Amino acid sequence: MKKSTILLLLCTVVCLAGSGCYSPKPIPQAYFAQDLEMGVTVGRCPETAQMRDSGQGGLIGAMVTAGRAGKMKEAMEGIIGDTVKELVRQKFEAAIEDHFDVYEDGQLQTVIDIEQWGWFVPTTIAGIKTGSYQFTLSGMVTVTDKQVKKNKGKIGTCRIVAFESIGDKPTAAVSQEALLKCADKFAADAVAFLTKEQTTPSN
Repeated sequence: MKKSTILLLLCTVVCLAGSGCYSPKPIPQAYFAQDLEMGVTVGRCPETAQMRDSGQGGLIGAMVTAGRAGKMKEAMEGIIGDTVKELVRQKFEAAIEDHFDVYEDGQLQTVIDIEQWGWFVPTTIAGIKTGSYQFTLSGMVTVTDKQVKKNKGKIGTCRIVAFESIGDKPTAAVSQEALLKCADKFAADAVAFLTKEQTTPSN
């Protein structure tokens, strides 16, 4: 179980990092000494849940994964992208409120782009499953300052991957509960990284 979970995290991070130039950056310490407000929005988000595997199964593996995707869609019936966007936004706002006042037109603006939400199953040749299903939620969080022109105002960014084990035969109840847990983890991990300079002593 632990090996498959670590494999999931490593594979996902490598895939995401390979999508373009990316360098994580927390919000500079100076921003926490000011009484600033922050707006939070969710930009891109897949409309429906996405099924992924380890990508080593070839054509047969793709066919097997397509069959598993049908089960995932049944389990996630009624959950759409807008639902996920609102859930993640609320969770992030609740977590960031310990550091900034949340206000729509704040000087600081956070945009969350969700790249994937849905099931992941570790597989090998021919789509053979090698571990339990995972529910995953991944995306990019970008913080900008309206008063900064350099680099389009970007002052902080991080890519987050949250995952939750959902067993060998995921049910709708387990999958939807895992979505809630992943949204909590996503928000907590993003805020923890973006605000880590707040408690770091200056040199």
